Amino acid sequence: MTLSSHPEARGVGVFEPTIGEQIRLDRFLDGVKGSGREELLDAVQLLAKHYYVTHPATVRWLANEAAKNLVGS
Repeated sequence: MTLSSHPEARGVGVFEPTIGEQIRLDRFLDGVKGSGREELLDAVQLLAKHYYVTHPATVRWLANEAAKNLVGS
């Protein structure tokens, strides 16, 4: 599935969040409001790992794939 074929991304800029992403964020934040200290610490650890480790690695991989596609065309 390409970005342009994604049902939430039609007519939306590549870096603009979709309505579905905004709804998922709102649901997550509503769930956090009732969380205890331990649950919040677990969530912070998972979010930090994603922000500092997983996301940058994913962006590097995507940039590498894009570069390969440019070289191959």
